[in-house]
Amino acid sequence: MAARHEPDIFRQIAKVLLPKDYLRLRLTSDYVSDMSDSSGTLWLDVARRDWADVMLEATDLTREHMPRPVEGSDPGGVLRGSPNGGTTPVPRRERGPPG
Repeated sequence: MAARHEPDIFRQIAKVLLPKDYLRLRLTSDYVSDMSDSSGTLWLDVARRDWADVMLEATDLTREHMPRPVEGSDPGGVLRGSPNGGTTPVPRRERGPPG
């Protein structure tokens, strides 16, 4: 594993994010992952709807490395700088067109 073969690089890992998770981080400052995407990594125990500790251990990762898993239909964060102070999700009609 990377921890054994590239220890200096592995120590620099703060979070493991999929591309969509990274975009969500930039938009909301939240480390969150949609479980339907995370299931493809094999780190997610789909039946338990949670990270699989045995798979994380096999890759020298911990739960601290992983984003918070959420259902695809659940809110995944609040937009930074939203007009309501960032306390609740802002409906699209209040945000205006994307851009």
